[in-house]
Amino acid sequence: MSETWKVAGQSSDLTKTVEMLVKEKLESQWTETDPPAASIDFGTGWGAGMTKNYAVHCLHASTTSAPVVNGWSKYMYETLVDVHVFALRTTLFEPDQLRKMRQHIDKIIAQNKASLGQGISSMRLVRWTAAHDPKDITDTPYWHLVGHHKITYYKVNTA
Repeated sequence: MSETWKVAGQSSDLTKTVEMLVKEKLESQWTETDPPAASIDFGTGWGAGMTKNYAVHCLHASTTSAPVVNGWSKYMYETLVDVHVFALRTTLFEPDQLRKMRQHIDKIIAQNKASLGQGISSMRLVRWTAAHDPKDITDTPYWHLVGHHKITYYKVNTA
């Protein structure tokens, strides 16, 4: 007998990648005006769409799974998605827009922690880290922060 897996509470498995779901949620819920959504490149590929002064890119970092019931018929999945936030360097000082973008992402995640869709159970921030050297303006043309987010969902064997 072959195994058939689907997301718990859904009629099928995920139809989009988890990072795409995160990107779509951030893009659709963006209400910040400095910078506005129209000034941001939203993407899921590394460096794709860096044609604007601002970018938000969601990248898959890792996925782990573990059985949660005897008989191996239900698994908990935890996917780490890194949300990369970029702002073009135009001065020696970190732009206020970078802070605003980080805070707005935190707000969207907090307001939608259980409503990512497709049976995703929860989404939460693990931590923010700087991905640039703030003392060296020549290391990259962008200010760059990374928000590490954990997304949890369950899959069941329906066979």
